Amino acid sequence: MASRPAVVPLLALVACAAFASCGESGSSPAAADDAAVGPSSSPSPSPSPSPGPAPSSDDAAVPPPDTAPVPDAAPPPPERKTRFALLGDFGVDNAAEAAVADLVKAWGPDFIVTLGDNNYPDGSAATIDAAIGKYYSDYIFPYRGAFGRGATEQRFFACLGNHDWDTGSPRPHQDYFDLPGNERYWELAKGPVRFFCLDSDPREPDGTTSTSIQGKWLEQRLRPATDAFRLVVFHHPPHSSGQHGSQAYMQWPFQAWGASAVYTGHDHNYERFDFGPGTIPYVVQGLGGANLRPMATSRAGQAIAYAEKHGVSFVEADERYADFTAVTVGRDRVDEHVLVSDRESRRPTDTLFAAGGSHRFFEQQPPAGWNAPGFDTSGWKVGAAPLGYGQGGERTVLARGLAHYFVTKITVPDPRVYDHAVAWIQRDDGVALYVNGWEIARSNLPEGALTAQTLAPQTVGFAAERAWVPIVVPTAALRAGENIIAVELHQASATSSDATFDIRFEGKR
Repeated sequence: MASRPAVVPLLALVACAAFASCGESGSSPAAADDAAVGPSSSPSPSPSPSPGPAPSSDDAAVPPPDTAPVPDAAPPPPERKTRFALLGDFGVDNAAEAAVADLVKAWGPDFIVTLGDNNYPDGSAATIDAAIGKYYSDYIFPYRGAFGRGATEQRFFACLGNHDWDTGSPRPHQDYFDLPGNERYWELAKGPVRFFCLDSDPREPDGTTSTSIQGKWLEQRLRPATDAFRLVVFHHPPHSSGQHGSQAYMQWPFQAWGASAVYTGHDHNYERFDFGPGTIPYVVQGLGGANLRPMATSRAGQAIAYAEKHGVSFVEADERYADFTAVTVGRDRVDEHVLVSDRESRRPTDTLFAAGGSHRFFEQQPPAGWNAPGFDTSGWKVGAAPLGYGQGGERTVLARGLAHYFVTKITVPDPRVYDHAVAWIQRDDGVALYVNGWEIARSNLPEGALTAQTLAPQTVGFAAERAWVPIVVPTAALRAGENIIAVELHQASATSSDATFDIRFEGKR
């Protein structure tokens, strides 16, 4: 098989459907190849599942071909994404902060944005270096502390929290960091993302109402912004089911002014609010190191509430999509949500393969070339998605194992009519996507050769199981006519109790 292009790992992709009764079990080999699926008009981002063939119970082995099929010329490598971490309520100088810092460094973001309470207990100059620099000096420039040499450029951008004000002034914070603007509230553009950091503490001299000096500053800066994603970040949450609850004074008209999402801290838990179609997400990310506090209430719009382990949010963004993933120190991926840029959402879209469609699948290590055109999958089982272990109402039940392999065919009459294609995937736990034999991307899988024994490094669970996450496919990877879409799904452990896979494939004009 021809060599593959380098892969940029994604954070994206998640799994699982609704929690209903178990799906049908077993599947039999089909006598002939599946019919190719052609495009249909589908402006909806979540098409209704289409029925697939009824599964039965045989398990046929597939003989390896004499020679592995060779795909066409390689498509261009994936576009590099802007990668950053969102960190809240962390500056406590304890083992939990150390564990979160290790998690952040292992992922290696381009930069870090904090959501306040960077320096417990009271924001003093005496504690700030041990609370922050001891763990994150590699991201701070210029670094004037005692823990290492620091960064060569500023990669740590901190918003103020109430504990950072508790000496009566944010002066230690302003002296420690070199930040944009007045260093209490500021604006920063990084790649496709523009950040607007507010000081939400009531002691802020420029006010904390939407009509205050600070509020007018935000409106004047946010309204004309044309960046793909406009992220408003601060400490006190407008919406929260946590101990502090919703801070009504911070319920500014963020969406009307042009915000794409609002991220906050203050409550020591993780919570995301979804107020329905056409609304922006509000997220509380307070898992950074301070003692966790379970939520006793559940407010309207709550999509997930979590307070079991410390963690952080990782984000990967390009001009089309921004993927936000909440990950814990236990390597659990507990939530994932995706923002779509205005330009991408306006593109006319053709559904080339609908969710819930039929796939051929194999439940052990397949022969070389299994994911390329010309490989014979007629002996593989056939089943309708979602496919999995049945715990989430999957329509086709798979045999338990560390890896599963899926192949389907789609018809693209003329790839030149598309700017790009997008594979939207639900999965649990890790996947690699191939188009016509070429690896397009992998998510939650290690680099290097993949085998049936390869484990996903993170366990996908909670709300992350239900997310649809995009992988952009360059049109150069597509052929006029029949195309092979292949996916391998890997578990995070041999004792995993759940697995799920589904995919839809879209052409974006």
